[in-house]
Amino acid sequence: MRKAFLGIGVVAVAAAGLWLATRGGAVEHAYVITPKAAVWSRLAVVREPLAELQYGERLDVLERRTEHAHVRTKDGVTGWIELRHLMPPETWQRAAALRDEAAKLAVQASGTTKVRTNVRLEPGRAGTQIFQFLADTKVEIVARRVAEWTQARAGDDEDGAAPPARKEDWLLVRGVAGDTREVTGWVLGRFLAPDYPQVLRDYAGVNRFVAWFRLADSQTEDGPRPTWLAAGVSGPEGQACDFTLLRVYTWNAKRARYETAFVESNLCGKLPLRVSPAAQGDAQGRASFAFTAAGRRGEDEPREYTLRQNIVRRVRKN
Repeated sequence: MRKAFLGIGVVAVAAAGLWLATRGGAVEHAYVITPKAAVWSRLAVVREPLAELQYGERLDVLERRTEHAHVRTKDGVTGWIELRHLMPPETWQRAAALRDEAAKLAVQASGTTKVRTNVRLEPGRAGTQIFQFLADTKVEIVARRVAEWTQARAGDDEDGAAPPARKEDWLLVRGVAGDTREVTGWVLGRFLAPDYPQVLRDYAGVNRFVAWFRLADSQTEDGPRPTWLAAGVSGPEGQACDFTLLRVYTWNAKRARYETAFVESNLCGKLPLRVSPAAQGDAQGRASFAFTAAGRRGEDEPREYTLRQNIVRRVRKN
């Protein structure tokens, strides 16, 4: 009988060991959320760095202690890292899905971060943070949304009056973290400085451009001069329309300067602008662009335009 009990005990221990070794959720995983993060030898003032990790690297989390985690890297290095450097797998998967969706969108503009800029999964200050771009990071802009933000102030609860909500522009951008990995997410629009082409800088004091495209090239003695399409908006951020005006700028060879070849205002346009630039070598400079605008009754109204040389016409379909 005793031998039977011993046999059962051995089998039970072996089964438990097998279960612990093979259960799917036995090892917790996490991903690095910051551009760089150090793995340290111990939780002490005197310690040594064992590894330097970059954004997106996956780690095995072996133990958690307050603000730190004991982790194992893909190279088998074990050590301690601050929890603020890590994001859970669920957040990483959502970030990857957003990156895949944004990859299907055409670039509308480009910009450079003015300061350290938080990158979020959703537009708005309450969105889940997944990264932080350093200042002077180049990004591509693919979409825009408006989110409200209410700043709490001292004494708001005393009289029961809620402070007014502020509407802010949020831009969906793509940028590079470190040397290779791409980061996609929502950033606060006013934290970006637009990377305007030179001709648009000359007009940006009047119009705030949100998208621009090279439609065609005019051949001159000094080389090709681009024809530019620009969409802009007047007034503060947080407007319902992505853009309210269109401009096309072409090169005047006789006067040796850019001029406004096409103007349309009082629009309520929605990004994205879909552009088909002129084919290389096309002497007529034939191009087209299209977008969706809000109609007079608020319905979506498809619009299409063509460019031939320096003449822009709207294509009206019955």
